[in-house]
Amino acid sequence: MKQLIIFLLAVAAIFFIFAFILFGGGMMPALNAANPIVTLLILTASLVVCSFFFGLVSKDYSWVDRMWSTAPIFYAWVYAVRGWFDPRLFIAAVIVTIWGLRLTYNFARKGGYTGMEDYRWPVLRKKIKSPIAWQLFNFGFISLFQISLFLLFTLPLYRIFLEPGKAPAAGFYITAFFYLLFVVFETVADQQQWNFHKIKQAIAGGKPLPGGLTPRQTDYANDAKDGYCRSGLFRLSRHPNYFGELAVWWTFYVMGSLHARDFLHWSLIGPLLLTLVFFGSTRFTEAITLSKYPSYTDFQKSVSAVIPWFPLRRGAEKDAEIQPAE
Repeated sequence: MKQLIIFLLAVAAIFFIFAFILFGGGMMPALNAANPIVTLLILTASLVVCSFFFGLVSKDYSWVDRMWSTAPIFYAWVYAVRGWFDPRLFIAAVIVTIWGLRLTYNFARKGGYTGMEDYRWPVLRKKIKSPIAWQLFNFGFISLFQISLFLLFTLPLYRIFLEPGKAPAAGFYITAFFYLLFVVFETVADQQQWNFHKIKQAIAGGKPLPGGLTPRQTDYANDAKDGYCRSGLFRLSRHPNYFGELAVWWTFYVMGSLHARDFLHWSLIGPLLLTLVFFGSTRFTEAITLSKYPSYTDFQKSVSAVIPWFPLRRGAEKDAEIQPAE
């Protein structure tokens, strides 16, 4: 947590340094008068610089992960404040805040703000043997590309900002509702994954499971034998939380598109690039899982990767499964 506070202070300091370079001594009036994109570009550059250098110094490359659920909240409220709390911008900022607070809680309870590094980075560092190549990856992808996504997938708010004074139409409220619906979906998926891992850790640690397991807890205990969750929403998707996250930001794009009455717009770049990132993340994550649990191949064959769908076939049941309490 101490490192995180230092990181945030460094972001603030670099932000004001960049703003001073651009606007000189009158930077505060200039920032107030500037297009919000200018403010957010300065913030993005500040986050990129801090993420890169903190990773370089601390050898912990998960700084972007710690910003993933928090920085977009600031991006959304910059638009809302600069748009004088236009009802559409205000509502959008509120639902982004709900998304971000929920995701921050989920990340925090897993130890994300106490120095825990994403388990995939050490695996990737072994593949990228050159320290120089790794630092180029750290700057180019981990820092620059991923942090730029914060700016890109919140661009629908800029479209709304450019046309002030319009009352929210029915379509706006409908998409806001679906946005929150997908947040709930992602919440359920994350909670199911959390519950599974708690039971998996208890079994791995040799701790006796409490009596009176619910049917769902029994499913998790049986899944733990394979090493991965295949119950609940994970019966329909191998990564239902990925689906929820992508659906949130595609819905956000539709929200801006309905406002502008233009369904093919330059702000499409945000959710499109985010989808490509999750596609690559899915392949890399599953390669790691498969190296540890060979039976995962059967799960891949029977269950959709991201988009929830009916299983193609039911996996063979294990011979000695834990039975639910009567």
